[in-house]
Amino acid sequence: MISFDFDYYRPASAAEAVRLFQQADAEGKQPLYYAGGTEIITMARLNQLWTGAVIDIKGIPECRSMEVQKDRLVIGSAVTLTALSEARLFPLLGETARHVADFTNRNKITVGGNMSGRFIYKEALLPFLLADSQAVLAGPGGIRQAPVGQVFGGQPRFGKGEFLLQILTPPAPSSGLFIP
Repeated sequence: MISFDFDYYRPASAAEAVRLFQQADAEGKQPLYYAGGTEIITMARLNQLWTGAVIDIKGIPECRSMEVQKDRLVIGSAVTLTALSEARLFPLLGETARHVADFTNRNKITVGGNMSGRFIYKEALLPFLLADSQAVLAGPGGIRQAPVGQVFGGQPRFGKGEFLLQILTPPAPSSGLFIP
């Protein structure tokens, strides 16, 4: 059981999510973005986390995408590890995701949550680092891209109010990282 109440929002766009974050932050609610929630729920139950507002980004279409666009793989931050492993678009990532937790939890754990969370385990990160992927971040300054290694080297480096929208991976057929 979570021992505190919080406001719950489900925005339909990245801009709306950022606006809600800024509003909740101005009200002192210490807002959090949410895509799968396994970490938030676990830490809140252990009284290791508190928030007055949760912003669920699963309703944002870009966060749910998993497709090839212009010869690059686009994976939304709210795509589950199970979906990644079953899609077989990025063999190394799929194989890595297949070994994270059990099937029930992989259905809830998202790639963005795995990479952005406070838990030390970030299994999905290594394949993206090896493939020279780009992180697409949404925040008060708009949408920006940065190399995954810059954003996720050590602790995640987001600006205040930013969240991971997508990961862009270029093709690398000879390595088997991503098959266009």
